[in-house]
Amino acid sequence: MSLVVLFRRRPSNGFTLIELLIGLALGVLVAAVATSVFIMNARVREATDSLSRLQEGARVAFELIARDVRQTGGFSCGREAGTGDSGSRGGAADYRFSNALLNANTVWWSTWTAPLPTTDARGGFRGYGPADVTLGTAFGTATGNRVAGTSAIDVRYAGTRAFDGAFLAPAVVATNAARITLNVPATGASGHGFQTGDLVVVCANALPPVGSGNPVVQGQDQRDFVPWVALGQVSVAGSELTLAYIGLTPGNRNATLWDPAPVWAPAARAQPRVQVAPYIPVRWYVGINARNGRSLFRETLSAGNSPRVIREEMIEGVTDLRIDYAIDGGADFVGSAAVVDWAAVTAVRMTVVMDTAQGGVGTEGQRVSADFDALERDFTNVIAIRSRLP
Repeated sequence: MSLVVLFRRRPSNGFTLIELLIGLALGVLVAAVATSVFIMNARVREATDSLSRLQEGARVAFELIARDVRQTGGFSCGREAGTGDSGSRGGAADYRFSNALLNANTVWWSTWTAPLPTTDARGGFRGYGPADVTLGTAFGTATGNRVAGTSAIDVRYAGTRAFDGAFLAPAVVATNAARITLNVPATGASGHGFQTGDLVVVCANALPPVGSGNPVVQGQDQRDFVPWVALGQVSVAGSELTLAYIGLTPGNRNATLWDPAPVWAPAARAQPRVQVAPYIPVRWYVGINARNGRSLFRETLSAGNSPRVIREEMIEGVTDLRIDYAIDGGADFVGSAAVVDWAAVTAVRMTVVMDTAQGGVGTEGQRVSADFDALERDFTNVIAIRSRLP
């Protein structure tokens, strides 16, 4: 009997080539899906972040511009001076205005939008359409230049930090300057913050009860007195401000704040109490930033003698600014070309166009949205000029 030994083939361990290929294919598929989900989520997050930045930038832009526009033409004696502030815009002005600066109406910041020598004080506002030239801020492609085809706006007003004082007109107008003695806070003369060469807004709305001491003259003074507001430059010595027209730049056209006649009588007569506040001129426009993109810019003046224009980049990514104006008695907002009297503007409708300002594509290097395009949004707001409301 023969012994037959049977051998069986043992099964091999591991994967076959086909199984390996199938596994690799499934792994690549899963990795691709995971990667696409990650990329999609990153795109959505970037788009959401960019949109949030747009909204925040627009909110800040409106807040900053509105802060200036609302105060247009205002000063510490009360409402904005000029026609209609007594309740009827067809009536006489409550206040009279004089621009005493030597360079009055020659540059944008020295202009109260009022003809010389005197006029109603309602001013401090000027708008520019997309094609209107802004003196001092040229169209162009250099850093700080205004972008062609965008609107701009100038506003001027007195600062909210005002001080009471006594106005002392010179006895001899030709040789002496008017002076203002301030009632400074307990911290001393330096507490008022003025320095030689500052531009100030001075206003007076009443005479003191006791003036010259002569009842007849005093009564006539009260009847003749007209509330006034003036723009001038001062030299400072302690709590006293002097309206000198020598040694200052740009300087004053005269030493009394008023042209052609003194704002008030010689020192022998009653002198008005006044309010003195810093003068704040502001220009808003869309300009070219240092990165060859567009930003919202704000221009104002430096303090002290020989004031210079200070240009500040406020909000990056603002590509356009469109402004329309509400005219007193008008039915709808109109463009700058339809505005005949800037003193009649009661509100502005402002559209700020924002573009994403980070990431990959576009003139500003915008961060792209989920559909691979740059984000751009228009934001519109209406801002009323407080002192011109009924």
